[in-house]
Amino acid sequence: MHNDLTFISWSAYERTLTLIYYCRYLTYGDHDSPESRSLAQQNVDLRRRLDEEQASYRRKLTAYQEGQQRQAQLVQKLQAKVLQYKKRCGDLEQMLETSNGGHQDESSSNLEDALIRLEEEQQRSSSLSAVNAMLREQLEQAGLANEALSQDIRRLTADWTKAREELEQKESDWRREEESFHSYFSSEHSRLLMLWRQVVGFRRHVCELKSATERDLSDMRNELARVSHSSQVSCAGLSAALQSREGGAALALEREKALRVQLEQQLKERVAEMMNLQTRTDAERSELNVRSVTVWTSLTDLSWLPRCISVRNVQSETSQLLKCPTDKTLSILNPFTFGFWINLVTIALCVVREVF
Repeated sequence: MHNDLTFISWSAYERTLTLIYYCRYLTYGDHDSPESRSLAQQNVDLRRRLDEEQASYRRKLTAYQEGQQRQAQLVQKLQAKVLQYKKRCGDLEQMLETSNGGHQDESSSNLEDALIRLEEEQQRSSSLSAVNAMLREQLEQAGLANEALSQDIRRLTADWTKAREELEQKESDWRREEESFHSYFSSEHSRLLMLWRQVVGFRRHVCELKSATERDLSDMRNELARVSHSSQVSCAGLSAALQSREGGAALALEREKALRVQLEQQLKERVAEMMNLQTRTDAERSELNVRSVTVWTSLTDLSWLPRCISVRNVQSETSQLLKCPTDKTLSILNPFTFGFWINLVTIALCVVREVF
C-alpha cells in the first residue's frame, strides 16, 4: 500500500513538473512570432489542466488522510482488543492460581482445557500484537509519504504562482509597448500629413504666381504691340499731314524730328522697363523653382515614414486647391502694368495733340 501511494505521488509530481516547465517555456519564448496567440491559448489550457490536476491531487490526499484516520481507528480498536485479551489472560491465570489453591479436587480435564484456552488466547494476543506493530509501522510510513507529498504540492504551488506572475508581467509589458507604438505612429502620421498639406499649398501658390506672371507678361506684350502699332500709325499720319502742308516745312520737319526722337526715347525707356520687369520675373521664377526643389528634397528625405496617403488622394486635393486662386500675385504685379499703361496713354495724348 505504501509503495502504491509513493508511485502515485511521484507520477503526479512528474506530470506537474512537466506542465510547469512547459508553462515557463511559453512564458520565456518568442512572443513576436505569429504563433504567440496559439501559445497563449495553450498556456491557458495548461493552467486549467494544472488546476484540475491539483484539485484531483488534493482530493486523493484527502481520501488518503481519511483512510489513514480509519486505519488509526482500526489500530486503536485492535490495541483495545489486545488489552482486553491480556486482561482476560491475566484473569484466567489468576483463576488458575486460585483454582490450584482452592480446588485441588477438580478433574485434570478441566485444567487441560483451561491451559489449552490460555495458550490459544496467548497466541491470539501475540498475533494481534504483531499486527498492531505492523500497522503502526505502515502508519508511520504513510505519514512520511504524506509529508513528502505535502511538501511537493507546496513547492509546485509556489512555482505555479511565480510563473503566473511572470506571465502577467510580460503581458503588461506587451500592452505598454503596443500603446507607445500606436501613439508614435499617430504622431508621425499627423506630422507627415501636415507637411504634405504645406507642400500642396506651396505648390498651389507657385502655380498661381506663375500663371499670374505669364498673364501679366502676355497683357504687357499685347499692350506694347498695340501702342507700337498706334504710334506707327500716328507717325505715318503725322508724316502725311506734314508733307501735305506747304508752309512752314522746315519748322514742321524739325518739330516732327524732335517728336520722333522723343517718341523713340520714350519707347526705348519703356522697352528697358519691360526688360527689367522680365528680368525680375525670371529671377522670381528661378527662386520659386529653387524653393520647390528644396521642398521636394526634404520630402524625399522623409521616405522612411509609412506611406499613409495615396497618390490619387493627393492629386485630387491638389486639383481642388488649384481651383481657388488668390489675388496676391495680381496685387504685386498689377502696379507695374498700370504705370506702364499710364505712360503709354500719355504718349498717345501727346501725339494726338501734335497732330491736331
